[in-house]
Amino acid sequence: MTGQKNGKKAGKKNFKTKISRRQLLQGSALAFCSAVLPTESGCRHSKTHPRRIKERVIILGFDAVSPVLLKEYMSRGLLPNLDRLARDGSFSELISSIPPESPVAWATFSVSAQAGVHGIYDFLNRDRETYSPQMAAVKIIRPEFLWDFIPWRRTRAVNLMSGKPFWVHAAQQGIKCAALEAPMAFPACELESESVLLSGLNTPDLRLTQGTYHFFYTGIQSEKVPDTPFGGKVYYLKFGPDRRAEANIIGPWNPIKSQKIRRLLELRNKMAGRSVTELSEIDRELDILEKDGFLTIPVGFEFSSDRSQVTITIERKKITLAQGQWSDWVELDFSLNCLVCLKGMARFFLLELGQEVKIFMSPIEIHPEDPVLPISWPGNFSAVLAGSIGLYKTRGWAAETAALKESKLDEKAFLEDLNLIIDKREAMAFHVLEHEKPSLFFEVFSCPDRVQHMFWRLIDKDHPAYDKELDQRFGDAILKVYCRMDDFVGRVRSRFEDEHTLLVILSDHGFSSFRKGVNINTWLVENGYMKLKGGENKRYKLKDLSDIGEFFQNVDWTGTRAYSLGLGLIFVNLKGRERLGIVEPGTEYAALMREIAQRLEAFRDPQDNSLVVRKVYPGREVYRGPRLDQAPDLVVGFNYNYRVSWQTALGGVAGDIIEPNTEKWSGDHCSVDRDLVPGVLLVNRKINLSDPDLRDIAPTVLRFLGCSVPEEYEGRDLFAGADTR
Repeated sequence: MTGQKNGKKAGKKNFKTKISRRQLLQGSALAFCSAVLPTESGCRHSKTHPRRIKERVIILGFDAVSPVLLKEYMSRGLLPNLDRLARDGSFSELISSIPPESPVAWATFSVSAQAGVHGIYDFLNRDRETYSPQMAAVKIIRPEFLWDFIPWRRTRAVNLMSGKPFWVHAAQQGIKCAALEAPMAFPACELESESVLLSGLNTPDLRLTQGTYHFFYTGIQSEKVPDTPFGGKVYYLKFGPDRRAEANIIGPWNPIKSQKIRRLLELRNKMAGRSVTELSEIDRELDILEKDGFLTIPVGFEFSSDRSQVTITIERKKITLAQGQWSDWVELDFSLNCLVCLKGMARFFLLELGQEVKIFMSPIEIHPEDPVLPISWPGNFSAVLAGSIGLYKTRGWAAETAALKESKLDEKAFLEDLNLIIDKREAMAFHVLEHEKPSLFFEVFSCPDRVQHMFWRLIDKDHPAYDKELDQRFGDAILKVYCRMDDFVGRVRSRFEDEHTLLVILSDHGFSSFRKGVNINTWLVENGYMKLKGGENKRYKLKDLSDIGEFFQNVDWTGTRAYSLGLGLIFVNLKGRERLGIVEPGTEYAALMREIAQRLEAFRDPQDNSLVVRKVYPGREVYRGPRLDQAPDLVVGFNYNYRVSWQTALGGVAGDIIEPNTEKWSGDHCSVDRDLVPGVLLVNRKINLSDPDLRDIAPTVLRFLGCSVPEEYEGRDLFAGADTR
């Protein structure tokens, strides 16, 4: 009897154990879905059905198209479709944002308001407590794991832009919308009326950066190689007698280890005052976790016996490349544990196979068929596009500008990749226009901006980086992208334009040569506004933004009245606002602002006596709205040929105030005065405004589609001709 009872009890116990395991697995699966998939991961649309209307709006945004170049190319007969559109309708310059940067400008365009409303003043903002720069538009919230194993809360992204884009308003009023490569729209939000969205500028790679590439290279003496200034991972390759070498692809940060690090740091803070032995044990564990904190995938390289090809092996996949050849997309699976796998993809390029071996790997894209973050609405829309047009880049900053800037790609490879990006963007447009048939279609093409950043040096013979030989080979690179834009606009007009269609072509800002970099913080030091402690100043890298590091390490805040970071932003070290502020609000603050602005506007280049700064804008005068408290105190608008230096952008204090720019990144618009780099506007109807502004597009489109215009929108109707607000 006793044995039977014990047996029954044991049986019940075993049965309960099986139930618990099944429930645990079910719970794990549910947690996995919530951890690694976007909230809108299903294929469902909203319940609101779109209303049928005859009117249709097609907006094609071409980032950074210059009215100067556009007019020149049109006058030479090189852009016949855009020239015809200008004659059929309207062509004018378009007033950009302050400052004329892509995130600021496209946010202004989207919500028809200046930065005091939407809160995006730059790519970066600052932490008032630490004075450190931070990414301005998106905040990533890491996932949480139960027992350091089971996904409990998913990775989330929070869009920090305020205001509601006009395509969201239109969808809520029954208009079927399609917004492709929509800037400042990550993470993708829910849309009504069967609308679709693919996020653009500000969408990160799988590592949650704006584009971390890999560079595998034999010509390095040490296996410990630091990241490049733009964050590229340089990996030492050592080939053996068998012509083989091994390395690792460094993927996203391991969120479980990140969780353990946070827990240990909290424990260490609570143990303040404990024995050195106890604290050193925690430090040892932290050191181990931080050294091996990334998910990785092994990769093997083998060059052929005649040294004409390299075969790359990743798990069971093999790719063979000749010198100067791009691979197709290679899918990369980063396994966290048996429950979680993060899916990405990348392309390889064999840059050199001679005395040295140089292999480039593009940043790891979020896979459109299995996105770990919400890059589209509905959640499967990115996969639907991939099923139609093939795999495509999902990063907002898709072009490989960092790799070309740092000579990890050559000009030919960069342009081949850029043209593939354009191919995919055009294919997206035609697929969505034909199959979704939206009443409001909007897509941004970023390639004009990227090619001008990198190839302006070849159309400006006075640029320090001008190269006659490269000019002969690639001097028409910018023109070719403008011609592709012209051809695409012509095809869209012939296939989709009718008497009910409003066609809008625009750029968010123009462009200028970037011949010289200006170190604003150095100017502030030399003019007595910033005080240094003495000692060597650290040169910051882009990757420092994602590290827990100290910025302005050599700054003495007790004697510093102003500092700069971002692309031309100056902040006053204001008492009661900044943690170590010394400037009194009120009269002292206002006087300091006037003094800095006047002295900057009078500043001349010692080399040729040119005026360096065209205008300095007081933030409290040019901005208004609920996000005004986050605004910079001053915005510097440089003259042609000048731009803020890379070190100033990250808060660094460099040597000379003005330095020649010998980089391949040779053209820009960021921190140039907005009146010098206006955008472009072409419409297939006559407009009645003589000074159209980025903010005017949204209310014009909504009225054309029969929608109400939100009260908070600041723009005017392009066709009304007067201030209609």
